[in-house]
Parts: sequence; structure tokens; C-alpha cells
Amino acid sequence: MGKKSRKKRIRRGEQQAEQPDLALRQVPYPFEGVPPDVLKKGMVEIGRGKAQRFPITTSVLHERLGRVEPLCLLSAVAGYGLAVGIADDGTVQQSALSKIQPSHVELLQALCLRAPLENHNESPALGDLVQEICDTVVEWSEEFHAKRLVQLEAVTTDLERNRLGVQENIRVATQMVRNWGYYDQVKRLVSDLMAPLEPSFEKIHGFRSQDLILIFDYLFHEWQRRINDHWDRLRPMMNAPTLRDAIREYLAAFPDVGNTVEDMMAEMRSRHASKKAAQLLMLSHSDLRLTDVFSFDQDDIAKSVGRPIDVIALCLKSVSFAFGDLADHNVEHFFLNNPVWTRPVIALPDGRWFCVMPNSIFAFWFEMIRRLVKADDALRDLYDQRRSDYLELQTRQLFTSALPGAVITPNFKWKSPDGSQEFESDLVIKIDSFLVIVECKSGRVPPESRRGAPESLGEIVDSLLVEPSRQSRRLEKAVIAAQSGEAGTEAFLKVFPVDLKAIHRVIRLSVTLEDVSFLQTHLTALKKCGYVPQELDAAPAVTIADLETVFDVLRSLPERVHYWVRRGEWEQNADYLADEIDLLGVYLKTGLDVGDLEFGKAHLMLIGESKKIDEFYEARRNGITIEKPKYQAIDWWREMLNRLETKQPSRWLEGAVVLLCAGWHQQIELERRTKSIVADVKRRRERARSQNALIFVPSKERREGICILVLTRDQMPDRHQKMENVAGQVFESNANVDHCVVIVLDVDGQMYPYSTFGVFFRRAGEP
Repeated sequence: MGKKSRKKRIRRGEQQAEQPDLALRQVPYPFEGVPPDVLKKGMVEIGRGKAQRFPITTSVLHERLGRVEPLCLLSAVAGYGLAVGIADDGTVQQSALSKIQPSHVELLQALCLRAPLENHNESPALGDLVQEICDTVVEWSEEFHAKRLVQLEAVTTDLERNRLGVQENIRVATQMVRNWGYYDQVKRLVSDLMAPLEPSFEKIHGFRSQDLILIFDYLFHEWQRRINDHWDRLRPMMNAPTLRDAIREYLAAFPDVGNTVEDMMAEMRSRHASKKAAQLLMLSHSDLRLTDVFSFDQDDIAKSVGRPIDVIALCLKSVSFAFGDLADHNVEHFFLNNPVWTRPVIALPDGRWFCVMPNSIFAFWFEMIRRLVKADDALRDLYDQRRSDYLELQTRQLFTSALPGAVITPNFKWKSPDGSQEFESDLVIKIDSFLVIVECKSGRVPPESRRGAPESLGEIVDSLLVEPSRQSRRLEKAVIAAQSGEAGTEAFLKVFPVDLKAIHRVIRLSVTLEDVSFLQTHLTALKKCGYVPQELDAAPAVTIADLETVFDVLRSLPERVHYWVRRGEWEQNADYLADEIDLLGVYLKTGLDVGDLEFGKAHLMLIGESKKIDEFYEARRNGITIEKPKYQAIDWWREMLNRLETKQPSRWLEGAVVLLCAGWHQQIELERRTKSIVADVKRRRERARSQNALIFVPSKERREGICILVLTRDQMPDRHQKMENVAGQVFESNANVDHCVVIVLDVDGQMYPYSTFGVFFRRAGEP
């Protein structure tokens, strides 16, 4: 072996993983180094300050809301705060009110619905006042969460502190996080879920759940069309070269204003308005029309969706409030149990319907449907059973499509060795030498859990995360016991649907119907606060929507298998904050290889790594064609993977998974150094035998290793022995590595992508 290079931490013969190229890599633990008592005291004081400010901010917000017409305000905030642009390249452009989130608009709508119509101020929502209200509602929302820091004063243990942290994260996610899938995906999933229930649903309510989908899909696309038309009409005015041209363009866009160019020129001169000031005045004047963007006539809706007008009226009535309906509601409850989540429409006295966020009905679909099916016990029971059946069916279909050639067994029933207990595993999948065990949990996430109630939260974690992990681990242990020939496993061997001799690796996965906030990708925190047992070998948990997205984005069988291998390892090792699609974004960049950061005390903040994936699906929904994000790999790596998948020798998938342990940056470096070795071997021939191998191990804690061995034609007859020798060196030098790929390149033959490819495994009992 050559000398160690201090600069790159790589030596000829061995390579360590470099830190990945992530937007947010490693975030130090907050206030690291601050004495615990000082930190606790400081955070309690912050909480007290926010608690004192909260009622003041509440009064200020009410006072400012009382100075403006509610529909005009909601229209302006939604029009400027929620409407985003999609560029031709698919990138999402920032809204004008960048701090405004859907949750803030929902809060404003609930507050506005407290006042009866006769108490409304008729003043229009002007720019400065709209900005003040937006700033206040953002501040109000932050104070609501921060004021609970005073709870730390009563905390005496790390367990209590960690539990409070998890509960607060749940509350923040409940208030702020909306989409549990992409728009078209969610619309399709809920439509398929409800389809068999429609006759019973319609009998009870007089309309179908599909009618709600049709109506809100129409409202969503119609308000998008209207808001785009509104901005398109204003664009010539805002781009006009002179003041007179700006006025002329504005009057051409809105001829019903009734003024002449000269009248408006005189008005602007009297105000001493520059062109820019005049443009802002006209823009503010145009905001008065935004109310029409979000107001809908039920006759138009009926014609557009092809349903009777009385059905439309029934649907909208079931998901709407009138002004004054929330007069008796506690405003603090709006943060974590906002009534407008399942009733986002405002019923207007003139028979029209007002809705600034039609797509929110899909974000809260499960809560809304649950409210409606509760009207009839039989319908509720049908709905609960359908949830279970649909989740299992959809999961099976996704794996069948994503893993071609796999042997898939649903609802596998088996008994304990003594025959006293019978178990059922939802999905057992064999693909090459891998066994995938999938448990499906369709349980409902109750509002109490989303509000962070300790007992309810513990129950939902146990039923949707802990129990399925225990179930899949139980089957994995039974498989291992049967493979080793333990007494009492003979009956299990007979009923198991595949040959256990061919199984060498097990992947476990839990699939849920509903999003369990951030819990599914943050089991480390749940272990720290006692919601998940420390000893539990937790399986990664994913929603059915995210499972579909993972399989859609990842294009090859090895990538789809390797992703869940790595996700299972991350659940045991990494401390991170991200949702599933953020993790998928990281995987596309790095293969979820972040080197030693995976095993250290680093807290990886990965929120936002889904950006490219989000933009792709949003662009596709808007008819914009951009390339789907894909796993980053160099051509050499892709050719090796493609050749393995084409030939599919025994245990080929294990070899592919090991090959994928090298992320894109590592692949580049491996290729560069391999080219150097190839050139050296070609020049020096057999004399280069002590310098003809390159070893890569992602991290000292990882199980995989890659060795590239460059040989001449004369050395090729002994290649198998040489491969075994170098694999032995990898195992000897790296205690945790038990899977090693050896890639042989023949410098005198057909070298690309490889001459010989071998997978080696540490033998039982081997050091």
C-alpha cells in the first residue's frame, strides 16, 4: 500500500467517504455547551415573555381585522400569499407575501367567521393594512408555540424534556404541514379509496364523496385560472414605460373603471405620484376585484362538473360556515383544531360560495370524511374496513409493479414454534436473495394525537409505528430460526411461501394510510422520549402516497431495493429532521451516504431536500415538461448496474446494493483513481501487483465494501483466488464489513464496465 495522503484522507488501496453535497449538512445541537440550568432558565423566560405578549397580539390582531372587510382581506392575503408562479423550467417562484403559509390564512378565516355579517367593516383591504395583518398573524402563531416553553420549568429529567420537544414538534407540524402527497396523487388516492362506498355514502348524505372531489378540483383550477388572468391583465400596466402608458394599460385591462386617461393623469398629478407610485396605487385598486376570484356561483359549478344544482348545494353546505358561526369558539383552539380545516367554504348571503383555499379539502380529507361518516354507524364501519382493504391492496400493487419478478404473498399466516399462537403478516416478498416483510396499518390518527396529547400520542405511536415493527421483526426472527434448523420450526418451513435457503437479507417496512406528522421519519427522537422502546429494531414507516412517490422516482430495481435497505439503517443510526421525500431527495444526491455523520452526534437538518422532486410534480401538474429527478451516478456505475440486472446471476441484487453504497462523489473519485491504477498497470505490468487494488468503505460503521482490482491478461486465470484474497483483506481491516464487492478489470481484454464481478460475504465466526 502507498503512503497516506493527508489532503484527501484517501490512500491507494483504501478510500474514505467524503461529506455529501447537501444544502443543509450538519446542524450543531442547539445551545451546545450551554449549562443545562442556564439554558432551561433562558428558555422559560422566553416562554414567559411570549405568554405575556400573546394576549396583546391577539387584541391587536382583532383590532386590525375589525378595520377591514373580511372577504377583501382574505382575498388579498390568499392572492398575494398563496399564489406562486411556475417558471418554464419548472422552478417554483416565491409568493409576494413570503412569510404567509396556508395555516396563517386558515387562522384569519376562522377569526373572520367569528363576526356576524352585520358587524363587518366595509373598508377595503389596502396594502399597508394587509401587510400589518399578515405580520401580526405570523407573530401570533409563533407566540402561540413559544409560550409553552414555560412548561420546561416543571421538567426535572431528560425524558420529560425530550417528550415535551416531540409533542411540540407534533403541534407545529399539525398547524403548518399540509400536503401528505402531491395534488393529482392525493385526488386519485382518495377517489379510489371511496369508490366502493359511494352508494352507502350517497344514501346518507344525498351526494357522493366523488361530488366533493369534483367540486373542489373545479374550484382549485378555476381560481388558479382567475388569479393568473388577473395578474396577466395587470402585467402591461406594471411594465409600461411612462405614467400615461401605465394608466392607459390599466384602463384597457379594466374598462369598467369608467375613468378617462386624462382624469387619472390629473388625479396622479394632484397626488404628486411618480410612475412607480401610480402603478402601486392602481395595483392596490385592482385588489378590490380579488374577491371575485374566490367567489363562486353554484349554477356555474353545477354546469362545470355535470352534477345537479341541488347536489352541489348539499355538498357545499356540508363543508361551509356562514359569518358568525364561530362566534363562541375559543380562538386558541384555531391553531391545532381549526374548524375551517374540514369546512373551508364560506356561505355568502347572496347564494354564492367563497373559498380561498379549495385544495385544503384534500389536505384534510381523512378528517373531513371521518366527520361525515360518523353520521351513520354502518357507514363508519364500512369506511374503516375499506381503509384496511384498500391500503393492503394498494401496497401489494405498488410492490408488484416496482419489483418485477418478485414472488409476493399477501396475508401469510403462520404459527409460533409451539403452535400456541397464530400470526398473520400482511405482505411477504421475495426478490432474488432479499425477503421484504411489509406490515400495513390503516389506523386513524385522531385529532388528540395531532395536538400532541401525551396519552393519545403514545397510543398512535404504538399502534402505527411500534406494533408493526414488532410484527415484522417477529417474522424475521422466525425466518432466521428456521434457516438455522432450530427445533420446532419444521412446520414453519413447510408453510413458508418461498425457499428459505435462497434468503440472505431481510428488509422490513411499515406502510400507513395517513401521515403521522413527522413521526415516521424521526424514530430516534421517539426513543429518547420513551414513546418507542430503546431496544426496538424499528422498521422504517412510510405513507402509501410516499411509497408510491419513492417507487415512481427511483427507476431501477436495485435503486428501489437499496433505498429501503438504507432507510432501515438510518432508522437505527442517524439523527435527522426530514420527511420521506426529503430523504428521497438526499438519496438521489448521495445514496443516503453521509459518511460518519450517520453514526455521530450530528443532527442532520434535511428539510427542503425534496425541492427538485416537488418542482417536478408541480410542473407536471401544470403541463410543463421537465426531466424527472434521478439517482446521481456516473456512466461507469450505471453500466455495471445495468449489466448485473440484465444477466442476473445468483445473488446479483446483493452485489448491486453493495455497489450503490458509493454515492455520486465517491463514484467520481473511485473512477479517477481507477484510471490512474489502470494506466500504472498497463505501464508496469506485473510489477504493479502491490499497487493494483483500490478499496472503498463508506464509513467504519457500515457493512459494505467495494474493491477494484486491476489485472493483466497473465493474471486473469488466477483472478478468483486474488478476488477472494482481497475480499479477505477488506474483512480483516474493517470489522463491521460483511458484504464486499470485488470488481476485476482486465487491462488487456474487454475491461468496461468490468471483466469479472464477485460478491463476497464474511463467513460465520470469521473475525
